[in-house]
Amino acid sequence: MKKISIVIVIVMLAAVFTGCGAPAPTVTQDNTANEEAPIDEAVEETQEEDFGPFNENDLTFVHEGVQYPISTPAKPLLDLFGTDFEEIVAPSCSFVGEDKQFIYDFATVYTYPMDGVDLINEVYIYGGDFVTGRGIALGDTLEMVIEAYGEGGFEDGESYVYAVGGDPDDATSPRLYFDITDGVVSGISYFGANGIVL
Repeated sequence: MKKISIVIVIVMLAAVFTGCGAPAPTVTQDNTANEEAPIDEAVEETQEEDFGPFNENDLTFVHEGVQYPISTPAKPLLDLFGTDFEEIVAPSCSFVGEDKQFIYDFATVYTYPMDGVDLINEVYIYGGDFVTGRGIALGDTLEMVIEAYGEGGFEDGESYVYAVGGDPDDATSPRLYFDITDGVVSGISYFGANGIVL
């Protein structure tokens, strides 16, 4: 499921890139993150108790008490994940600059450009021992996801999804995806939906 999801996402991105008249994405082995990004935009986590219903704060990837929110510079997160990645770059259809994918063995970070800085659009986790802000990890059950995030989610293919706006039909709403394989979480995606035009 994880590999299939990655392939589907790459194919979808290639279609999007081609659809806006840009050449096909290029793959590089440079492994150099955008050096123009501010050195540290990650923020310390401030609270962990009683989160209430699913909300936009749940779209923040958290690791060891540090938050890496959607739409902030990707450099701190890429520094955390390390330099062992494959990079795919293509001209952005929605912004000035290049959309990028940083593909690791355990995660993929998708970015979009803004004023010369790569900002996080999606963090897709499919390996490792990472835990969401509400304590959900790979291998947890769908029941545990619903207990942590509430009943406001919906099924979308093989994923259970929470949308910030609550509307399953609003593709422009940021979303938190839990890929479910054999009843357990096999992938977690914090998706900002930046650049989606209907």
